Amino acid sequence: MPAATRHLAVLLGLAAGLFPLAARAGGERCYQRVSSMNELLLPADGAADVPLNTRIWVGNSQRRGLDLKVTLLDSSGEDQPCDHSEIKSAEGASALVLTPLSPLRPNASYQVRVDRFVLADFKTGTSSRSTPPSRPHVFKRQGSRHPLISLRARPCDPEDGIRFELGRTNGLLVADVNQTATLDSSKFEGQVAALGDETLWIGTGYPESSWKEAEPGATAQVRFGQFDLAGNFSGWTEPQSAQVPYVGCGGCSTGSGALPLAALAILGLGMRRRRAR
Repeated sequence: MPAATRHLAVLLGLAAGLFPLAARAGGERCYQRVSSMNELLLPADGAADVPLNTRIWVGNSQRRGLDLKVTLLDSSGEDQPCDHSEIKSAEGASALVLTPLSPLRPNASYQVRVDRFVLADFKTGTSSRSTPPSRPHVFKRQGSRHPLISLRARPCDPEDGIRFELGRTNGLLVADVNQTATLDSSKFEGQVAALGDETLWIGTGYPESSWKEAEPGATAQVRFGQFDLAGNFSGWTEPQSAQVPYVGCGGCSTGSGALPLAALAILGLGMRRRRAR
């Protein structure tokens, strides 16, 4: 079943009350209860050649009151014993990290489930991974000094900040603002400003913010790091200065070339007058 279909099935199951959430003793099985799911799930559905010392990374948005059980099962349906840890973000989300207590078997199939629904199937390779990944690279728009792919600022949107594009990494990306992170990369604990798997929003948000002081003209020192599937950490990049520019409503376009609504209204009036003549 495709990942999108599985996610839909999970949501439909929740809406229909199909999850009998039985209590189980902690620490005996590879599971962790989460309040709700977001799009972060590693290894991804269909992944192959996954390292034998992989960890399971599950996004957890704390904005809803759901109670879901995440489990890792082998091809025979047996739960795999795990330790659990959690990396939190200032924006209210977190990454749950499930660490199998023993390496997974080579060339074997595994499943990640939320209660009775399968979120991902993946297959291991033949080796573990111990080399840290490279530090993230921030992509820049052609001809622009700003390391971002989009930004939002008043009056077009109530949120201000910068969205950084770091590219698909097959791992967990983390960001720090003004060196306030308390991340312990060896224990997969602590808090960062933001986390994700491709782009990171640094700015205000609801109900929490990764950068509360973000507003047009505000500046901050931002740095990034990444974990690979096995939990090896790249270390932080050198801090770089980031500034939230002010843009009018015409500047809030994501590059489609769309005209502001006011301009469209004026053009529409002009066309009506021409037709009336």
